[in-house]
Amino acid sequence: GDLLRRDSSLLQRVAVRSVELKAQVVQQDEKEKGLRAVLNWGHTIGHGIESLLEPALLHGECVSIGCVKEGEVSVQLGHCEPVVVDRVR
Repeated sequence: GDLLRRDSSLLQRVAVRSVELKAQVVQQDEKEKGLRAVLNWGHTIGHGIESLLEPALLHGECVSIGCVKEGEVSVQLGHCEPVVVDRVR
């Protein structure tokens, strides 16, 4: 809803909260031993897509596609239900 309408107040709150959460994760796992890997979700496949399609697609668009594709792999491996990937789409 409001995010898609680009409500600037909401977008600012979402951006600030995202940075706060990322900082918490980094503080808890400064050496990238486990938890910090959640920050890479979508990036592995996304960077591959980006290397092929840049500048036609932006970094965030490629990572978004990567999130869906990594979710699909997770479904195939039995790590999550298809409804999770449907929500990401």
